Amino acid sequence: MINMEDILQRSPYYILNDQHLAVEAPDLVQWFLWKSTHDCLVALAEFPWGKVSTIFLGQNTNWNSQQTPILFETMVTGVGSLNGTIYRYSTWDEAMSHYNAICQILVKSCYSTLTSQQLMAQASLSLAKGIEHA
Repeated sequence: MINMEDILQRSPYYILNDQHLAVEAPDLVQWFLWKSTHDCLVALAEFPWGKVSTIFLGQNTNWNSQQTPILFETMVTGVGSLNGTIYRYSTWDEAMSHYNAICQILVKSCYSTLTSQQLMAQASLSLAKGIEHA
């Protein structure tokens, strides 16, 4: 049987402050109120061949409560073999860095000849080299 207390303890709910930092919501009611008045879309790039979107999930998708919460998600849709590929992150800055790198790489490669592993490897390499992304 599923114990809701265990789920709430394992997967706390978060809201974003004005500096885009995730902070734990005081309670579930405050989280619902915040979610109902804030847009959780962080970034969206639409191309003729697909889109890349990053959202703030508002709840920890990392089931290991001893590890850093995973609170952001970037999804690639409509891009060949990458369609439906999801990447998850802990912070706004990490999510935006990878979002920008993914968009830049997709535009440069023009479509979908990359696998999801190649895409992340290139995005990580770009970030490691300190390439600035628009």
